[in-house]
This record gives sequence, structure tokens and C-alpha cells, in this order.
Amino acid sequence: MITVIAPDRPGLLAKITVLLAGAGLDLHNTWGQTAAGQALLHLATNDDTQALQLLHAAGFDAVPREALLVRVPNRPGALARIALRLDENKLDLRSISTIHSDADSCIVSLVTSDDAEARRLLGEDVLG
Repeated sequence: MITVIAPDRPGLLAKITVLLAGAGLDLHNTWGQTAAGQALLHLATNDDTQALQLLHAAGFDAVPREALLVRVPNRPGALARIALRLDENKLDLRSISTIHSDADSCIVSLVTSDDAEARRLLGEDVLG
């Protein structure tokens, strides 16, 4: 499963599905939502590794679905509070990447030693 984060705009799903179909990839499952002008599309294909490579090459921000997507206020110390919360609960941060940023907030991709516990700790800040 892959999550694509992109500005919400008409034709977004068409562009992604044409890209995948053009490479012979079969879309098995899709789910999406929009928030604050951003689209979050969750996709499962017959070859998620190839799909992820294609999406990156086409300029899309995409992460493997096992990553947690967390909305973080775009202000000093906001990410530090999340990192401290994870550390205080003995969760190892294995991967972090900023996927999107605007004046108000960022969407950060996190992989931890216990994503279920991280999801519980971060609550409503976790997207999807």
C-alpha cells in the first residue's frame, strides 16, 4: 500500500491511474480523503515498489503505507514535542520525512518501532 500526498485538484486521480496503467500496474484498492487543500490517496497495486518509483519519478510525494502521516503545526518546537513524546514512551524513530509544508502546517511521514502505539500517542494528528 502507498500513500500519495498532493494538492487537491481536478484530474489528480486520473493522472495517477493513467501513470500506473501505462506501466502495466493493476490497481487493487484505493481510498482517499482531502484536508486543508491536500489530497491523501491510499493505493494498493500488484507491484507497490514499482508504483512508488513511478510516482516519485513523476514528481509525486508518496510513501509506503506503513508510514504514519502526521500533521504538525508549522512553528518552532512542534516537531520537537512529537519527538519527545515518542522518546518518553520508549518508541524508536526509524524514519522521518517532511512530505508537505505550507504556512500553517507540515505533513511528516514517520516510521517507529511500534506504529500502533505511536498512532495512539499522537491521536488526531495522525492522518488517515
